[in-house]
Amino acid sequence: MNIDGGTPPIYIVPIDQPTVRVKYVAWDRPGETVRPLQAQWETVPLPDNFQPPPPGGDAEAVVYQPSTGKMWEFWRIQKTGAKAVNSAGKSVDEWGANWGGRMDNIATNRGYWVTTPDGYKFGATASGIPFLAGLITIDELKRGAIDHVVGFALPETLAERWSYPAQRTDGNTHGADAIPEGAIFRLPARLNFDEMDMDPFARMIAKAVQKHGMILWDISGVVGFRAENPANRYPDGHPFWKEGGILRCPPGVDASDPNNQVIYECWAPERLRGFPWDKLQALKTRIAK
Repeated sequence: MNIDGGTPPIYIVPIDQPTVRVKYVAWDRPGETVRPLQAQWETVPLPDNFQPPPPGGDAEAVVYQPSTGKMWEFWRIQKTGAKAVNSAGKSVDEWGANWGGRMDNIATNRGYWVTTPDGYKFGATASGIPFLAGLITIDELKRGAIDHVVGFALPETLAERWSYPAQRTDGNTHGADAIPEGAIFRLPARLNFDEMDMDPFARMIAKAVQKHGMILWDISGVVGFRAENPANRYPDGHPFWKEGGILRCPPGVDASDPNNQVIYECWAPERLRGFPWDKLQALKTRIAK
């Protein structure tokens, strides 16, 4: 379960949030530009507390403005070291990103980043499935219910081909048993998870997969889900690890290390205990390339 790394924070901004340009920067190819993408980032309502994961990994982030229906995704975003002037006339730090995009009306979007007539494939995930479609939010985890499809990643996916609604792939595996990005899995409706022995956290995810499915949207070092990155936005403590937090061990769980020192975090092997992986069913794929 990606929490603090390998997953983006989500910033929900008001209609009056000042806007600023986010610069397209290919960090390892100085001077390169992609004009159609830069055009999407000329007026981004970056919040004052914008703080994506540190550079070095994917450094992803999502900005969503409900009042306009617009959403921005960023990949490898970090400060450029320069200054910019926002729409309120204030000097602010300049941010640059290597890829991503802007959706102009997510309420009517088809559920994926549409390839442009010029062949550009925007968005931050390898498959073109938007983060907001499959990311598990902190509010959902606190509420105890996930009411949408769940995105997940595998260490290997099918090369060169993908399944709708995916629009692309970074897969490099060949073979009859390779799974294409965009493949959707479900858990049978007949399963009663309340009667099965599993961690409550695993049960919550299983119920979402049973009702809405889970979609393969990326490659990762492990089989993994993505939860919203807190990105230091919670002054009262880390929502996953603080006392009473989302991923603290449930009462009665032995979370001692070999030296009998209590550790409060229950890592994924424990919190996903009992998830019925062997009951997953793959829906029919719609292969494209």
